Amino acid sequence: NHQHRLVEVLPYRDLSAIPFADVAVIANDPEKQGIFPVLLHHMLASDLYSDSIMWFPHGRAFAIVNVDKFFAEVCQLYFCTSDQEMFMWWMKTYGFKQVAYYDGQKEMSAFFHERFLRYRPWLAFTMKPSGHDGIRSHQSAEHNKELFWELNLFPPLQESMIPSSPHHHIVHTPVAYHYKEKHSQIDGYFATMNESY
Repeated sequence: NHQHRLVEVLPYRDLSAIPFADVAVIANDPEKQGIFPVLLHHMLASDLYSDSIMWFPHGRAFAIVNVDKFFAEVCQLYFCTSDQEMFMWWMKTYGFKQVAYYDGQKEMSAFFHERFLRYRPWLAFTMKPSGHDGIRSHQSAEHNKELFWELNLFPPLQESMIPSSPHHHIVHTPVAYHYKEKHSQIDGYFATMNESY
């Protein structure tokens, strides 16, 4: 299959040099403030949850280090669900790659996306659900693993000064609220959603 072979050879694109100014219009769009990757990035930017979810040193991937606590507490707080299957549905929808990672003590799930980078929150605003990013979202598990290990070849990302951080505009609103109209098939997951939002 020609398309499959094409997917296999796609390299990792380093998008860390894209400045905030290039995506400022998108980042300040009210419709983008509560999308899944934006809230996820906001979560990772806080030290409060580092015992559950954390960046790798290079800042181009993250891992869920305590699955039970993450889904019982953190995921529930940000996304109004502790359903692991629902969370993974969102991850897949936005094109995150998942690989198994062993840190010497235990195996955990690691995730990465070219537009999901530490200290570059504005790139998360440009991420789109599947169907908008072409064939790049359908790479093989083996290729994803190769790309994941290539991330170690990049120098760690450094903080970047921007005029006004997109995170300042984020309203802590459950993703469920923003998806209610667009994805009615998953409404059943959100019976406990706070109607005050």
